[in-house]
Amino acid sequence: MNNKKAFTVVELIIAFIFVMTISLAMLKLVLTYQKLSKEAILKQELSSFHEELMSTIQKDIRIKILKKIDRCPLKAGERYCLELKFQDSSSAKLKVIKYKNKDNEEFDIFEYDDIKYIPTEGYFTSINPKNEEYFKEVYLPYDNKIVYFINMSLIHEDFKNYNYGVNLVLTGINS
Repeated sequence: MNNKKAFTVVELIIAFIFVMTISLAMLKLVLTYQKLSKEAILKQELSSFHEELMSTIQKDIRIKILKKIDRCPLKAGERYCLELKFQDSSSAKLKVIKYKNKDNEEFDIFEYDDIKYIPTEGYFTSINPKNEEYFKEVYLPYDNKIVYFINMSLIHEDFKNYNYGVNLVLTGINS
């Protein structure tokens, strides 16, 4: 009786291919989960950035009561500038400016009331990439009010369908 306990070369090759296939499938699964996790974290950070910027602007508008919004003259490095004027005679400027990070990479950021709001991985974002009209005002003569539309889109290159920018519809007093 011939009792072979050893593997043949063919059996070793088949076993190796089987183990490698399982290993590669597991690696692909891990890499997919890693990518999804990074995307979820990035979306959360961009949403937090958006909420922080918007809540600061809305808090000023609610507390100080918006009176008027004017375009302000652009200085070097500024792409957009709006001045929000309030009933207590104070004002705050909402700007989009050029910013250089520590690696000397240049990208656009928001600045509101001299505070810079830098999105995570900001150099992968663009503000108003379609060059849409970013500010519009409509007079309502029967209400003696003005409706302001601010649209400064912030789009991340990986999430082109999401807007993390400043998008507001506000009313002011026509004086």
